[in-house]
Amino acid sequence: MPTIPWKNYSNVVPDKEYLAVLTYLSLKRYRTIPRFQGYTMQIRKQLEEAEGVMGYALKAHIWKRNFWTISVWEDEAHLRLFAFDGLHRSVMSVLKDDLAGFKNTRWSIRGSEVPPSWSDALDRHKQAAA
Repeated sequence: MPTIPWKNYSNVVPDKEYLAVLTYLSLKRYRTIPRFQGYTMQIRKQLEEAEGVMGYALKAHIWKRNFWTISVWEDEAHLRLFAFDGLHRSVMSVLKDDLAGFKNTRWSIRGSEVPPSWSDALDRHKQAAA
């Protein structure tokens, strides 16, 4: 699975505040990667229809079994609606025993800063873990 560049799903308002989320997932075994890839493709289709998502990107270090996503949401309510309903919730439940690690980092972001940079998002992730 290659890195998936930022995809806009909605137009942002430059002076509006949004919710940015960096999610880190680490898989225990290489054999889980093909199934994870399939789920990722399905979730990307779910994102296309999700309300309140502004954009999404994925960074993959396949040989290390590490994956990161960045997404920007209109607000917490829209993120929760997506994450805890339907396909996404089912996939996370199915994958829970295959995950070696999972963490997400959230912050407010102005529309003028969307899409967030990977370097900023990863720095926030490191600071939150410290």
